[in-house]
Amino acid sequence: RMSFETGPHSIIITGSLHFTESDAVRTLTINVDEPTDNSENIQKISVNMIKRYTPKAKHAIKQMKDIIIQENSPSLNKGSIEVLDNAECYVDDAERFLRQGKHELAVLSIGYAEGLIDALRFQKGINPWS
Repeated sequence: RMSFETGPHSIIITGSLHFTESDAVRTLTINVDEPTDNSENIQKISVNMIKRYTPKAKHAIKQMKDIIIQENSPSLNKGSIEVLDNAECYVDDAERFLRQGKHELAVLSIGYAEGLIDALRFQKGINPWS
């Protein structure tokens, strides 16, 4: 038989507790504090990615639109503006998916937006990221 002597003792669980497990901890032990899930305070990598990439993508789209509009060739630039409009939609989708907790879809959407921006960057020979 193992003896842990007198307390205080803590239980550290490296994952989320099911509500029945939280109830068991409350019932079977003397608690100074309520059991807490501090993993809720940790921001996921995907959330950090979207928060970092979204402003950059929006800035790049605006920069590219400004440059393309200055070229002053509406017939040649129509397709490029449509591609940038699609990139903008993907950025909006990424933000919406993030709010909905669909982190994988958010990362995919921002990746699509950046892919469209890069495709135009190579085609037009301009760098909107600076």
